[in-house]
Amino acid sequence: MKPPKLIRVAVFRPDAEVTFEDIEEELATLQKIVGGYIEMTRISDDGLVVICNEEGKLEELPFNRVITRLPIAGLEPNLGRWADRLVGTFFVCRTSDEDAEMHGITPADESLLAEWKPFEAWDITEGKRLDKSNETLPTPRS
Repeated sequence: MKPPKLIRVAVFRPDAEVTFEDIEEELATLQKIVGGYIEMTRISDDGLVVICNEEGKLEELPFNRVITRLPIAGLEPNLGRWADRLVGTFFVCRTSDEDAEMHGITPADESLLAEWKPFEAWDITEGKRLDKSNETLPTPRS
């Protein structure tokens, strides 16, 4: 039997700084980290994804961070601006369009993700932490 593949991830727990861990890419391991069924949401155009608890809001897990999408001038005008709350513990890894598998984050990703503090927003449009000095955060969806 082949040993499980290890991937490097950024784990975000409510009210805590990010930690970087090497985890097994096994469904049971992923579910244990988030505390339930997993859901994947892309947070950058180059393959960063959030893996969170699919039923976290229904279970009223504690607030963690926000993801937002700010409109790009002249592009995708119908999508507009939105935000969504991330609740409970979640982690960030990479995927690729070629194989749809999970991959570990890079050292550059670690530097970028280390800046995403509790209760702050991540801008999907830019693929980085939202600079709160320049933007007013939209109201998160429930």
